[in-house]
Amino acid sequence: MTSDSEDEFDSINCNSCWKCIACAFKIVTQLSCHSGMYNNLYQVFKYIMLLPSTQVTCERVFSKLKVIKTKLRSSLDQQHLEPLMLMAIEKDITLNVDKIKLIDDIAKSSKEMTRLLI
Repeated sequence: MTSDSEDEFDSINCNSCWKCIACAFKIVTQLSCHSGMYNNLYQVFKYIMLLPSTQVTCERVFSKLKVIKTKLRSSLDQQHLEPLMLMAIEKDITLNVDKIKLIDDIAKSSKEMTRLLI
């Protein structure tokens, strides 16, 4: 097969239990490399491996939405709600942001912001 599929094969981590979807993917990859008979099955397993196994991400988003959109903030429109949601969901990224630089960048956007923030 291609080197791309070999990279995918090497990146799968399992202790060879032969009962999980990752082990099945390894077998299909090996068979597909030796003959062209299992190319369709290989493609199916490749797409299955990309699908999330649970709805954890979706549930996490709705949980954060409940926290952000309280009765006090029920008048938030989509323009203001979306950035708040992104900051709440991607909290690990927002914690690493240089806050001083962010405030300076916002302050430079207008004279009124400069007056209020600096």
